[in-house]
Amino acid sequence: MFKKNKLIFLTALVFFSALLILSLNKNYFYPKNNQIINTTNQEISLEFSFDKNEVLRLKYPYQKDISVLNFSEQIAKQQGWEFKSQDYGEMGFLITQIKNKANGDENNYWHYYVNNELVMIAADKYILQANDSLSWRFEKSEF
Repeated sequence: MFKKNKLIFLTALVFFSALLILSLNKNYFYPKNNQIINTTNQEISLEFSFDKNEVLRLKYPYQKDISVLNFSEQIAKQQGWEFKSQDYGEMGFLITQIKNKANGDENNYWHYYVNNELVMIAADKYILQANDSLSWRFEKSEF
């Protein structure tokens, strides 16, 4: 009986010691906003369709609580592209230019799709989820 109690005590001591050590690293339990979460298989697939002949496909690690606007702006900056948006107040931000393609050129406009569904809310209001597929397409508007 004494050996069993000693084993339970030692197991509890190891468990609580490990918990104490992990709690000293606050980022382990409370990651900062937009901190990349290192969990396997969590990524964002990204596609930019500038025209039928120029399509760029990329994969990036998932970032918690990041909007389509912020994520796309980060990628454009990394690629060295021009990236412009316009603030429409409560309605949100509309992307007006990516790289050398600006809204209105040849009657085309930037539209974004998440998981192959056209999203009808502003880019700053849509928060990406792990394993989403984000597509930006420069195409004629049906609206």
